[in-house]
This record gives sequence, C-alpha cells and structure tokens, in this order.
Amino acid sequence: MESLLDNRIFLREFVEEDWKSVHAYASLEKVCRFQPWGPNSEADTKLYVREIIESSKKTPRTRFSFAVIEIR
Repeated sequence: MESLLDNRIFLREFVEEDWKSVHAYASLEKVCRFQPWGPNSEADTKLYVREIIESSKKTPRTRFSFAVIEIR
C-alpha cells in the first residue's frame, strides 16, 4: 500500500495541451451541474485554457489558475 507521503502535488501554469485533461472533467454533466458553465464542448475547453494562459501573462495579474500535477 502506498503512503500518502510518497505522492507530491505541484502547481504549474497551464499549457495549451492541458485542454484534454481539463475537458475530461469539464465535459461531464455531473461535474458541472451546479456550475455556471458546462458541460463544455471541445471548443469551449480549448477557449477556456487559452484564456487562462493569456490572463497569466497580464500585469498586474488578476486571475490565478493553475494545473495540479500529482507525481508518485
């Protein structure tokens, strides 16, 4: 059995290719049922990730969205 201490969680900036991982959950009705968005089409998710990337480059930065990465 793995120990929780064996896993590491990191935050990083989004990259364009992340749309696939985001879409895996953002396209599900049960995930976004109580959200003001979704379920997303592929185009919706790609646009969302592009907007996150663009907002991360602004100064001053006012939007802070990060990808969560688990490393075992």
